[in-house]
Amino acid sequence: MPEPLEPSDAQIDRFPVAGLVDRYGIKSAALYNRFDALGIKPLKTGRTSYLTSEQLKQMDELQQHLQRGGGLADFPSRTPVETSPADGADRKLMSFIAILFRIRLGPMLTSALVNAGKILLPPPLSPARRGLQLAYLREFREAAEESWLITTYDLASLLGVTSGTIVSKKQQFSSSGFVFTRAGKGLNNQIAWEVRKVPIQREVLPEDALEVLSETVVE
Repeated sequence: MPEPLEPSDAQIDRFPVAGLVDRYGIKSAALYNRFDALGIKPLKTGRTSYLTSEQLKQMDELQQHLQRGGGLADFPSRTPVETSPADGADRKLMSFIAILFRIRLGPMLTSALVNAGKILLPPPLSPARRGLQLAYLREFREAAEESWLITTYDLASLLGVTSGTIVSKKQQFSSSGFVFTRAGKGLNNQIAWEVRKVPIQREVLPEDALEVLSETVVE
C-alpha cells in the first residue's frame, strides 16, 4: 500500500503528471481513469503535463477515499477544476454566439415555436384551471369559513367562466359543492356573492349490509 501523503505536497504549485504513478503506486491506465472520473484535464507545457495545486488536492483526496475502501463512483468531492486559458476563450466565444443567436434568431424562433404549439397542443387552461386543480375549491372553503363575500369578477375567474354567466344565475346557484347567493354590492359596485358549503349526504347502509361488508373484509 502506498505511504500516506505528506500534507505539504498539496501546496505544490505544479506537479508533473509523470510523478503521479509513483505518488499513488498505480499504473498509467488507472491514473487516467481517475482523471476522467474527476473531470481533470492536465495542463501541458511543451512535452510535460502538469496538475495545478487544486487538481493535485483533488487527486490526493480521491487516493485517500480509495484507500479507505471507497470507489470512483461514490467519491463525494467534486470541486471545480482549474481550466486553461484556451478553455476560457472557448467559453467567451460560445457566450458571444449565444448573444447573437438571441438577438437575431431568438424572436423568430420563439414565434415559430408558439405557432407550432398552437397547432400541436390544445388551448391553454384558463387561470382558474391552471396549476393545482383543487386550488379554487380551497378559495371557496376559506371564503365560506371566514364569511367573505366574493365579487362577480372573482367568482367567474375562480370557476373559469365569464362574468355574464355568473350574472345570469339570478339570485342563487350551486357549483363544485358550494352554494352561491347574491348578497348586495361589493367592490367597484359589483354584485357580491355569499359562499356556503353544501353538506355531503352520505348513504346510511342497513345493519345487515354492514355485517356482510364486515365479514367480507375479515375474510
